[in-house]
Amino acid sequence: GTLAYNIPAGLSTLASQVPVSTNFPGMDIGNDGNTMFTWVQASQAWTQDPWIYYAGSGWFTSTLGDGTGAPLNPADGVFYVNKGAAIPFTRSFTVQ
Repeated sequence: GTLAYNIPAGLSTLASQVPVSTNFPGMDIGNDGNTMFTWVQASQAWTQDPWIYYAGSGWFTSTLGDGTGAPLNPADGVFYVNKGAAIPFTRSFTVQ
């Protein structure tokens, strides 16, 4: 089915509603300059190299990324800093 999301302006938490590994929220979701901080299990700390959204290009860190977004596993979440207006979007999920 179709899953609805809404990223409010400012700081919030965000995670995929679907229990699969995926790049989230995807390369076409964000306001220019938005930032995501992910948890680094190895160091047990929030990343010092956050994901930053560049309008027209997608999500990147200083060392990672192909524009598609942060790779999240089931139960992963991020701190999301939305520097613009709220972002409503949907994702479709099909059980195979």
